[in-house]
Amino acid sequence: MRPGDALAAVRARRPLVHQIVGPVTAHAAASAVAALGAAPVMAEDPDDAAAMAAQADALVCNLGMPRPHRLEAMRRACAMLANRGPRILDPVGAGGSAARSNMASELLSSCCFTIVRANASEVGALAGAGGAVRGVDAAAAPADVDAACHTLAVREGLVVAATGAVDRVAAPDGRLAHVANGHALAGRVVGAGCMASGVVGAFAAVWPDPWEAAACALAVYGLACEWAAAAAGGPGTFLPLLGDALAAMTPAAAEAGARIEVVG
Repeated sequence: MRPGDALAAVRARRPLVHQIVGPVTAHAAASAVAALGAAPVMAEDPDDAAAMAAQADALVCNLGMPRPHRLEAMRRACAMLANRGPRILDPVGAGGSAARSNMASELLSSCCFTIVRANASEVGALAGAGGAVRGVDAAAAPADVDAACHTLAVREGLVVAATGAVDRVAAPDGRLAHVANGHALAGRVVGAGCMASGVVGAFAAVWPDPWEAAACALAVYGLACEWAAAAAGGPGTFLPLLGDALAAMTPAAAEAGARIEVVG
């Protein structure tokens, strides 16, 4: 794993990351990608989304506040994404309602995603491995998060990045990494997960192995959370400080501070 090199590649290439995100967290998601050094674009009209995807280096589809036009925009953007670039699904609230679970499953079956970035409870719900979601928040993780990630990764043929106290990143070929970076304060702000998904999209756009890209992205994002939390007085000041931390992150600091363990 080379998180410093991956971050340097993001800064050098400044990939265009197209994010289809609900209005509650769109600003946070776009700001995180911009602060990191990539270029965000947010288009949700189906025609516009397809046109933007044709130019983009990565696509992030986020189920926060799902609407028919937004779901259609995701389908059309997936079909038009330039050069078959990486597609990231953030299945917000999967397991919290049958409707969201069905939407996530339908997108997984139709859009050829590269990475699922979700919390452990959402992964458990999609994998059929248990866990509980309350609203759009994790309520209880499955009994074996690693196994749930592996099940979903193998079944769907993609990388699964499950965030939590320790992040898990599973590849369909059996590789598994644990990422210990992060801070609990991120769980008390709206949009932290959506920001993480955008960062994963930026790394996946420039790094050839999506498993390594996801692990490096979560380590860098988690390290930035640690920096922000050290200076924050609470959740209200944490969010803007997180943007500052992403902007201030250097490849050397990412390499030194990343806590990634390959366990399988």
